[in-house]
Amino acid sequence: MSLRNSTLIVGGSLFVFAIVLNIVLPREAARMPQGFSTPILAFEFAQQPDEVLMMYNFDKQNRKEEFIDNMQKGNYLDYVYMLLYSAFLSMVIVFTSQRFSNKNIMALLTFSILAFVGDATENVFILLINRSIELNSDFTAYLSAMHIVTWIKWLALALAFAFIAWFWIKQVAFWRFVNAFMFVPLILGVFSWFYREEFTELFAFSLVIAFLLAFINMIFNRFDNLNIKPERRNLNTK
Repeated sequence: MSLRNSTLIVGGSLFVFAIVLNIVLPREAARMPQGFSTPILAFEFAQQPDEVLMMYNFDKQNRKEEFIDNMQKGNYLDYVYMLLYSAFLSMVIVFTSQRFSNKNIMALLTFSILAFVGDATENVFILLINRSIELNSDFTAYLSAMHIVTWIKWLALALAFAFIAWFWIKQVAFWRFVNAFMFVPLILGVFSWFYREEFTELFAFSLVIAFLLAFINMIFNRFDNLNIKPERRNLNTK
């Protein structure tokens, strides 16, 4: 099986599993910090304990328990999800390296690894924070540490797509225009660092679009019209 077809299988599995994960994770919270409409994003980017606690402040105890239970289940499933998205991104990077006959592109695998490690560590902190809330204990240290690994994950993904786009825009006008969007997550990531309420949800959504565009490229883009020297092309790569 060719690398392209293997990448499509992993990518298809990624999007199917993303739907499953969104069904399992909480879709509502008691309250969320201003600018957020997605509970898991509000949790990941929370800066103060009060911003987390407000999400659990339901009138009925059973709703609070349900919220915690769904958050825990979602985080366990997220380990499969992060394996899929990091594998897909890594395969796209390897494909790009082969197609452009440029081994230096393989260095982008560092971002894929950083995203996976950051996400896995972030989930550990989410589980610890959930446990602390159940026990009514302080979780400020966990939240501060989670804030660091959360940004490592998200910025690693944004940087990976920006560098991939740098190579993919060397094509005919249509694909150059489409793939230029892959620079957007990095731009929105910078803005969300300074303006969390206004840009964080957009930042996360732009990365979803970047993954989707990468998948569409792997289906339809033959990478036959590359604006690079012929001797650097690998015409045998499927």
